[in-house]
Amino acid sequence: RRPPRSTLFPYTTLFRSGSAFERFIAKEFSKWIANDPNVEPLIWRSSNSGGTFTTNRLRGNARQAKMASDLVSIDERSKWFMDIFSIECKTGYKSANIFSTFKNSKNDVLKSFWEQASRDAALSERIPMLVFRPLGNSELIGLPYDLVKTKLYKLIPKQFVIISFNDSLSILFLCKLPDFLKSYTAEEVKELFFQNG
Repeated sequence: RRPPRSTLFPYTTLFRSGSAFERFIAKEFSKWIANDPNVEPLIWRSSNSGGTFTTNRLRGNARQAKMASDLVSIDERSKWFMDIFSIECKTGYKSANIFSTFKNSKNDVLKSFWEQASRDAALSERIPMLVFRPLGNSELIGLPYDLVKTKLYKLIPKQFVIISFNDSLSILFLCKLPDFLKSYTAEEVKELFFQNG
């Protein structure tokens, strides 16, 4: 049986597990990269999701750790994208919302997601990307605000939020994932990253 669709936003599927959400996001990015709604997946869920990364980081296996992410490239057409971004996928957390950040709580779930995405990306020498879905809401995408300001500024969606966590974490730029995918084509993003070589 298919998971129910949210009436709040037709793009949003109600997921029962993190792995189902990761597969959904992998398919959405695959369609975006190929510019083809019927393409077979170019990106897929990592076999251990975050587990491979943690194990390899602890063992000092930098080469394997660099390959680890919640999502991995399984086709040459998506390799450039996964070489740039380390993607952290999260879903189903009721407390993962923008307003919890204003409470300066030690249990700020959104902040912990961004810390994890940023830490894993730094260790794998890539740019952090957070894709998450607060319970009952649309999928959001988070990127470092400095990246958006310097590379993607001409393509910023109309609705977005910028969050500063008042510490060493980079400022987080958030927008709805469908808005991001409509605002930027994969070719535009690729060109912005590879135009100087």
